[in-house]
Amino acid sequence: MSEKPVTRPTELTSFAQLLGITRFGNFFADSKTYIIRVTPTQEIANLFGTVHGGYLASVIDDSAGMLIFFLYGVNSAITARSSPIEMKRAPRLNQPLTFTMRVTKETKTEIWVMGEVRDDAGRLVALTSRSSRWCKRTRRR
Repeated sequence: MSEKPVTRPTELTSFAQLLGITRFGNFFADSKTYIIRVTPTQEIANLFGTVHGGYLASVIDDSAGMLIFFLYGVNSAITARSSPIEMKRAPRLNQPLTFTMRVTKETKTEIWVMGEVRDDAGRLVALTSRSSRWCKRTRRR
């Protein structure tokens, strides 16, 4: 019995679009890495006029999910278990940010992803390390 090919995502989620993401990032299967570049706009500013931390957390979450979907297909079910974010600097609005998510460890039911966010000058904005429970969804006939 041969394994079915992975069904990769073909369109962005509504949530990704709400975050201002307009296209998929780059997926690198060999290194299990997903990289996306976004430019936060005035609509997501915090009271201090910089990028709201909740926006960063949301793009990190979406990017980690896309990494797992590109690896294992859209029939993967994911539940984030922990995802602390260590902020290093306040990113500026209207400046591109690069989100890099990489799988560091996997078991049959859990996957660990490390992530970093860098500004356009390459300076570290945030780090994250998260674990997620995941499984392949199957349809019963």
